[in-house]
Amino acid sequence: KLVLEQQKLRSIHGDKITKDFLDGCTYLDAVVRETMRLVPVSGGWLRRAEETVVLDGRQIPEGAAVFYNIRLTHELDPTISSSTPMN
Repeated sequence: KLVLEQQKLRSIHGDKITKDFLDGCTYLDAVVRETMRLVPVSGGWLRRAEETVVLDGRQIPEGAAVFYNIRLTHELDPTISSSTPMN
């Protein structure tokens, strides 16, 4: 789909990449956004627990440093299955 989109836009705009050309790259935009979601530039960040909580049977005390991993969160997203085809 991406190659077809690029071929179509090149037939309309030629080989020069312009704003109009890029504005037509809707599928390319979707591919880049999904890639950034699955493989973010930042792996995560450090936060402090604002209150004591129990997570998966483990207590995290108020003020404790907590690292969250964006990539792992997205990889384990229950709404996305590894068997889901990427069309």
